[in-house]
Amino acid sequence: MPHLHIKEFKEIDYPQTVDGVDFHYSVQNLNHKNEMLIAVKVDGDDFFLLAKQDNDKNLLKSDKLTRPPSIYNVHKALLAYAKAAKLEVIVSNVPLHEKNVHLEEVSALKKIDYFVDNFPKNKELRIEVGFGSGRHLLHQAAANPEILFIGIEIHRPSIEQVLKQITIRELENVMVLDYDARLFYGVSSIK
Repeated sequence: MPHLHIKEFKEIDYPQTVDGVDFHYSVQNLNHKNEMLIAVKVDGDDFFLLAKQDNDKNLLKSDKLTRPPSIYNVHKALLAYAKAAKLEVIVSNVPLHEKNVHLEEVSALKKIDYFVDNFPKNKELRIEVGFGSGRHLLHQAAANPEILFIGIEIHRPSIEQVLKQITIRELENVMVLDYDARLFYGVSSIK
């Protein structure tokens, strides 16, 4: 999970926009006095950053309880907050580069509308719900190029990692859907 290990946490004034990242407000966790949530919006993704102090370690990272946004947007928010608050970063696993080029090239990510209008019927297909790291999905797609694989997942960092691997491995028999599988099954049975 991307994070910044910082010397000390500092608050900023809210609301504030830095490098395209909107910081709305912060709230103290009543059950854990060492944690603070920061409401963030980046490119349509609403999520929280978590400022946490454990012993002598201060971290700024993405909150795990909200639906994870694009990993690029998490990176962007962490860096923008650090810039706005003038945080001294001790260690970071957040890359300073732009969006992953592999994700710009991929056509495997489909919206639900695609399946409403173009649900594949002339090809054997397999659906994996909640593919996680995607290792099984990618292995099966590589081993069975004649079969179409549809991977359904709502965890965006997992989706991005699988899309990157689809591009690197040049797999043409995998489609990825960021959607609730229960609703997908309803769409696939319409026609």
